[in-house]
Amino acid sequence: MRTLDRLAELPALVGQEVAVSDWLAVTQEQLLAGLKSAGATTVAAVAPAPVVKPEPAKPAGPQVIRIFGLDDGPREIVLR
Repeated sequence: MRTLDRLAELPALVGQEVAVSDWLAVTQEQLLAGLKSAGATTVAAVAPAPVVKPEPAKPAGPQVIRIFGLDDGPREIVLR
């Protein structure tokens, strides 16, 4: 672990590991105790909403694609 004497030394360390430690397992009781000591009066558990991709809207009727080139003139592609 690296020790800094002044805060002004920190910008020179951007992109480098400064202080790395092992993961710390936190129990539900420890989490609630920390929230209580921070003054939280209520705790709500929020589950992330599932991601649902909407189906693209189907076009009404056939779709016509016109291709304009320099050769034999415009062409059409019809998608049904």
